[in-house]
Amino acid sequence: MEPHRDGVDYPSESAQSHSVVRAGASTPAILDLLLDAGLGSDGSNADASFWKDPAIVTSLPEERDLSPSYLATSTPLHTAIAFDNMDMLRSLLFRGFSPNARALITGSLALTPGQYAILIASHEAYRILQNHINIDVGIRTPVFGVHILHFAVALVSEEALDVIGQPLSNAANTALGHTLLHIACLPYRDGEISYTPKIQESIHETRGLRNTQFRRFFVDNVSYNADGRKMCPPCNDRDSSPRDIRDELHRQEVIYKRIIAELGSTMIDLADSHSNTALHYLAGSWYLNESLIAWLRSWTRGEFAWQNHANMRGHTPRDLMEENLAMRNDVVKAGGRGSVVSRAMMQDVVLRGRR
Repeated sequence: MEPHRDGVDYPSESAQSHSVVRAGASTPAILDLLLDAGLGSDGSNADASFWKDPAIVTSLPEERDLSPSYLATSTPLHTAIAFDNMDMLRSLLFRGFSPNARALITGSLALTPGQYAILIASHEAYRILQNHINIDVGIRTPVFGVHILHFAVALVSEEALDVIGQPLSNAANTALGHTLLHIACLPYRDGEISYTPKIQESIHETRGLRNTQFRRFFVDNVSYNADGRKMCPPCNDRDSSPRDIRDELHRQEVIYKRIIAELGSTMIDLADSHSNTALHYLAGSWYLNESLIAWLRSWTRGEFAWQNHANMRGHTPRDLMEENLAMRNDVVKAGGRGSVVSRAMMQDVVLRGRR
């Protein structure tokens, strides 16, 4: 749901330029040295005031009141979680750091420590945060209003839902009107939105989380050669690792049925701000979850939505599915690559079809 923004998914050194943020990867003793130093007249950035505010801060103060911790693009709690440094996480909380601290300077990409812990599957960290007396598990991200349950569903992770332990009704809708069902059915990334005219003008979000603010930047360690020049590591994009699509589609189905069981069948034909239902997203994905589509259509509400619910561009889920299947057949005939095709090949098929 987040926009692609250059300069936000930053490299490790700039991400941790604040000394206390960097200390999240070290030891409590080093942290204490920095905190004792405070914000000196020399402009050192050991200020931690923003992260210790017990209030749930939702906006930045006037520019004249911005201290270094307000301007930091991360927090020491996020760094501790990223480095699996649970001792430091406990130490930060013991020293008065808020379990709800987040980098509001990053706008819509600001995540709480708990949201980030769920995002990277650091469930031990989430349990530590969850037990803090001041934790607020209902905080939503700025602008898009994403709840922690939305993140768990985006990961199609029952384990994450169980760790969070909240009623699914707490999630409500995002600012774009996405329900938990919509998010569970969104294509994982842009390249998995089938490249056809109706589908491309209908589907505008994905559920992949790789572009969110706090990547596990420690994976790409910076090293230096004999001349002291920084050597950039090879691309270590977590999306490049192979995914078990069949397992993912099964988990999607399990999550979907869990949501229906807890929240009721009225969820099936609810629409978002694009007037898309969950069936629109299932019908427009390259990796079709045909068993889930069939299960949904077995419900009266599901079949009615499949046949009749048009989105803002006038397309029903059936329209998207028919176009999707036609395109896939063309691709298989053209390239003989089965169900694994490139975005370029899909685009070429569409363009040839238009000609």
